[in-house]
Amino acid sequence: MGIAALDSEAAMSSPMMRRSRVMPSVMHSRHLLLAAALAGALTLTGCQAAEGERPDQGRPTPSEPLPEETPAEVEIPEGAPELQFVDATIGGPRDGDPLWQLLEEAAGAGDEVYLHATMHNYQPPAEGDGTVTLTSGTPDSVSITVDEGQVTAFNDVFYQITGTFEVEQLASAAFVLSTVDGEEIEELTPQTPSDEERCTQDRAEDRVNGAVYQLVDEPGTREELRLTWAGSPAVWWAIQATADALSSSEGDLATDALAEACAPYLE
Repeated sequence: MGIAALDSEAAMSSPMMRRSRVMPSVMHSRHLLLAAALAGALTLTGCQAAEGERPDQGRPTPSEPLPEETPAEVEIPEGAPELQFVDATIGGPRDGDPLWQLLEEAAGAGDEVYLHATMHNYQPPAEGDGTVTLTSGTPDSVSITVDEGQVTAFNDVFYQITGTFEVEQLASAAFVLSTVDGEEIEELTPQTPSDEERCTQDRAEDRVNGAVYQLVDEPGTREELRLTWAGSPAVWWAIQATADALSSSEGDLATDALAEACAPYLE
């Protein structure tokens, strides 16, 4: 059957869009062109610091204060697994990937885990006998094999795993998920604006920049940010990807992550 994707009618009321059936190389090129075209209108840019300057001196400054963002309140329903990941991951090595760490914990303890997990990759997942194997596009990422019916594709390069699973660890960076319950636990998803709403709302770039620099400066507030942005998984991925790149480059960065996440809504 292949990976699920929402039809065009459903996409009108959902942040998810139908997966385009183009070759990965063409898909990648298309997104780079879209990102370049959008860069003037909606992008995240870090400035290279001059000699003797701190990197944060080049940060964009909003012309007026931003509206306050309020984290959503999530009540865990009775019977939900204790281990949960309702989030987007940028992948990469274990120490920086909370999804990898959670799967390792679940496998080691023999506990079930609930996932509503978003990953990003230009390459489509490897297909098996009724399963797919997903790996984030970031080098040194974990690979996850799961029933194909539990994966939804959207915006060409994002994949979302949903359901309650048993976890088996095959190798340090390879896990197999066995579906226990394939349904979404909607109460666990923060009720915050969708990707489309985030990408088209007033002062979208300033809002995202604020979240990026909060994550850079105060990584301990990641959970607060997740509760504010997880309803827009592609944009939340872009925030994390940009914050990670800023941190690793000491502020010398220009990235198209937000333009890529918002491309379907700004064409």
